[in-house]
Amino acid sequence: MNIKRTAEKLVGKLRGAPTRFVVITSGRSGSNFLVSMLTGHPDIRMKNEMLGEHVLEQAEKRDAINALGPVEFVKDYFTRRRDETAVGFKFIYFHWYDSYAKQYGVPRLPEVFPYLKGDKDIRIIHLVRRNRLRRLVSQEVARITRQHMAWEASQRVESPTIRLDVAFCEEDFKEKDDQEAWCVREFSDHPFMELEYERLSDEPAPCYKEVLKFLDVKDAPLTDRLTVRQGVKPIRQVVENYDELKAHFAGTRWSGCFDE
Repeated sequence: MNIKRTAEKLVGKLRGAPTRFVVITSGRSGSNFLVSMLTGHPDIRMKNEMLGEHVLEQAEKRDAINALGPVEFVKDYFTRRRDETAVGFKFIYFHWYDSYAKQYGVPRLPEVFPYLKGDKDIRIIHLVRRNRLRRLVSQEVARITRQHMAWEASQRVESPTIRLDVAFCEEDFKEKDDQEAWCVREFSDHPFMELEYERLSDEPAPCYKEVLKFLDVKDAPLTDRLTVRQGVKPIRQVVENYDELKAHFAGTRWSGCFDE
């Protein structure tokens, strides 16, 4: 029996429930940047991908989640520990999928979605990246370099040159359109905030204040311990068939993604 954990639960119950929230997004959409902002606030407790691959690949953690049940695991995390005002975590769209649950050996993982959908008090921050091409390029570069996050400029790695298949791009762009539409449709009856990566990256301080207001958390200085943008090379220098892709997608709803 974990005496410290039991005591924390008792204190949490006496103080009432914190604001509960979930950041729903796709990979390479600025979620690590947002998480670094929120974890730096003294009144927010936040996990990154609490049910992500890096967690479920660990047998001990996976067994603990299966033993408790994924829904109870999430409910337990949402319980107040001390005096935090808001508690949240990040969910990637595909974390709901049956195929993901089977791949990582957590068969009841899809049950988390109806639980979150059914509890209308859970607040949703929908983080989207409008430029489909830049998101996909970031994804492929991270896959090749195996670097998904950097805390300072000196940790950046040189972006390799890549070539993207037209059909691969079309499939990914459409999938992201569908996932975003799904999130809006399924959680529109929750307290819901949509936040664009492009604005978050350009105007972090105002976006941070808006998120705090949405979560009913008191204002606090933005931490200087933030992740840094990894891709700094012009996208034409990274995607060797950029002009081919730009010509193909001209006149489509994704033409604006080719902005160089």
